[in-house]
Amino acid sequence: MIPVLIYGMATWRIASMFVSELGPGDLFLRLRALVGIVHDDAKQVAMIPDGFFPSLFSCVWCCSVWIGAFWMLFDLFFPWLSLRLATAFAFSAVAILIQRLIER
Repeated sequence: MIPVLIYGMATWRIASMFVSELGPGDLFLRLRALVGIVHDDAKQVAMIPDGFFPSLFSCVWCCSVWIGAFWMLFDLFFPWLSLRLATAFAFSAVAILIQRLIER
């Protein structure tokens, strides 16, 4: 049960980064721009065109399905490494959730 929680938190964290965050050096913003998502001068999403990839990178729910599938495959071939990497993202997710609770 614990690995499911770890992979779930890691999946949410990565999907959230792809969809909502700028990332170091605007990495995630540039990735969204590559699939056609337009950002305004304040780096906020201004327009999302129709299509699979723009939809994927504009919806945490949609993105998380594919990230979850990635974790399943990664775990199949590299279980030890997969769980360790997912744990790092899960720790990050928990820290963000705690910070959001404190800020309320």
